[in-house]
Formats: sequence, structure tokens, C-alpha cells
Amino acid sequence: YSTGLPEQPLSIIDLITKYYYFNQEEFEFAKDIIKKCDLGIADIEIEERLDDKDQKKYIPLFVHEIKNKRHHISYYDESSGTKSLYRQLSVYSIVLKKEGGVLVLDEFDINLHPDILPSLIQLFTDKKTNKKNAQLLFTTHYSNILDTLGQYRTVLVNKDENESYLYRLD
Repeated sequence: YSTGLPEQPLSIIDLITKYYYFNQEEFEFAKDIIKKCDLGIADIEIEERLDDKDQKKYIPLFVHEIKNKRHHISYYDESSGTKSLYRQLSVYSIVLKKEGGVLVLDEFDINLHPDILPSLIQLFTDKKTNKKNAQLLFTTHYSNILDTLGQYRTVLVNKDENESYLYRLD
């Protein structure tokens, strides 16, 4: 039976999870950071399943260990911060490890705990993790991050009468 409607496109989570499944180095990169940021997560596994149309689907499962017992939690039941990291780290990995270039993120701090932000920035400032000289360009409303960046890396943007202007902090 066909409805005549186009197939439902894959969600961004489906695409990211499939990417991680076939790119184990990038998946390990993301898992390592997520486990450091969310101490309740012991591991992340990706299960390959068949959907109702016998198409392969890749499902991320977050493993939490409680009293030496493993509990699997779906992506959708995780915290908004963990979900945000899972999504974002796929592109961090591509820019840092494969391509280099500039990663541009609007409000990169949304849903993330403020204590995590310096670690994410450090991925780009540390020569060991940024061998391709990638750059991170982001917007944020979290002004405390300025302490991590320093004045010479900071550009402030303001809006006056619907016109934006910017200036370097230094």
C-alpha cells in the first residue's frame, strides 16, 4: 500500500549516528568527550536494526552503570546537553581531524553546561587536538566565556536601530 507521499527523510540524529557508525575514529572522539562531560555515561553504543521496511537504522544507546549494572538509555531520553554534544561533536571531529577550516556555530553554548565550554574551545587552541589549524567561530550570550578566550580573540557585536556593528575587545 502506498500513500503517494515521499518517504520520510532521515533525521539529523539518524544521519549523525550513521556517520559515527561508519567512522569509528570520530565516534571514539565524541564518546571520549561526552564521557568526560557527563560522568554518568559509561559508554555509547550504536545498534544496527531493521525498521518496518527492512531498511537498516542505526540507534545510539547511552550506557549508564548503576551498581555495576548497565542501563541503556535512548538518545531522546538523554539530557539536552548530552544530546547537543552528540550532535555537535560530529562536525568538531570533521573540522579538527579531517578537513581543517572554520567551524561556525551560532550560540554554540545552548544546552551546554558552562563548565564544558572551555574544554570545547581548548580543542581548537591546543596543537595536539588541532593539527589541521582549524578555527572555531561562534556566537554566545554567555559573557563569562571571555575569560577563556582572552581579549584578542573576542569580537563584540551590538545592534542599534536594527543595524549591527562589531569591534574587537582588545
